[in-house]
Amino acid sequence: MVNRFNFLLNSLNIWGDIIKRERLLIIVGVILISCLGLFMIYSSSKIWAEYKYNDEFKYLKNQLIFFIIGLILMFNISRIDYHIYAKIAKDVAAGAV
Repeated sequence: MVNRFNFLLNSLNIWGDIIKRERLLIIVGVILISCLGLFMIYSSSKIWAEYKYNDEFKYLKNQLIFFIIGLILMFNISRIDYHIYAKIAKDVAAGAV
């Protein structure tokens, strides 16, 4: 299974330094669960959206926009060295309270 992911990374060669092999399964899992959530939002809201907005994809489109924004943020934040987070963790925790 891991060899297939290695082949995928090497053949596409678009992931570069952003994603290491160890992180690939986590990222694929997050994307699959998010896609399942998108499907559930569509299936649970299509009748109401068709009735109210005359567009059964209204809520799906809204969630898809935020899904794409979330993916972009996830990839950009994953490029930041985690040692920086350790330096500011106390300040963030104090600000959260």
